[in-house]
Amino acid sequence: MNLAKSAGGKWLISSPFSKFFEKSLKKYTLKVYNVICGFFLAAICIKNETDFELNQLVCALGGRSKRVTILWEFTMKLAISAAISSLFLATAVSAASLSIVGGTDRVLPGNHNPSYAGLDPALVPTIGAGDSVKAFSGSAAGAWEPFDGTNGLHLDVASRIQITYLGEEANAENISLNKAGGSLNNNTSTPGDFIVSLDLPDWVELVFETYSADGLTFRGDIENNTAGQNDDFLSIAFYQENSKNVLAFFGDGRGDTDHDDMVVRISIVPLPAGGLLLLSALGGFAVVRRKKKA
Repeated sequence: MNLAKSAGGKWLISSPFSKFFEKSLKKYTLKVYNVICGFFLAAICIKNETDFELNQLVCALGGRSKRVTILWEFTMKLAISAAISSLFLATAVSAASLSIVGGTDRVLPGNHNPSYAGLDPALVPTIGAGDSVKAFSGSAAGAWEPFDGTNGLHLDVASRIQITYLGEEANAENISLNKAGGSLNNNTSTPGDFIVSLDLPDWVELVFETYSADGLTFRGDIENNTAGQNDDFLSIAFYQENSKNVLAFFGDGRGDTDHDDMVVRISIVPLPAGGLLLLSALGGFAVVRRKKKA
């Protein structure tokens, strides 16, 4: 693609493939090509501080000069539609919430004492021994309500989920895993580390696995909501901080039931503000055009 300025000071694009496009590409493909050219030309005009008037932009395709005013209007309609869609998505995500369904009410015992050393004070949980949580067991033989496919931690709207490692008390290697986003390990992760994934509206995919202290021997796992599990010594307790944040306390069953062997926070976090950025960009174009006219 070659960029040149005509004698009249108009920006031109000439392409060695123009004949190919004219003969072989369908009408809507050419429209898309023209839209891309329009964006490209506008960016060049702004960068070089040339007169940003639509009637001065000319796109020469296949030997025929076409003013890009109509193409620009078409592009703007697409951009505005994308912005509206993004805003609707952002609104839906802002209304998303986490909820704990079922579980056995229990009070965290006096020996519940996870270490949050190294964690940003703003992230340290405000609950501890003496506070009430919802506890779940890894099987029907466990001490609390077992996961049966109808209970656990639930997400109501497709959202970006972040799981943050907060602290632990165990010598074992315990792993909190969001299957789509990665894993957190209390032997290798630093308090404040997190994993992120896009989750559909459903039961949150959260797995707790426990290994021997050397990390070589697998001892068992417990998965949120999944029925038919058989590791009755494992457990998860949830605490609802608010509609966007839930604490998960894991118990590895090694001689106690204090739910402090690994602690994570499950959070709904905002999507990248694409809609707002797009609207800002459109506003910027409008400001530039008004400035040049003035």
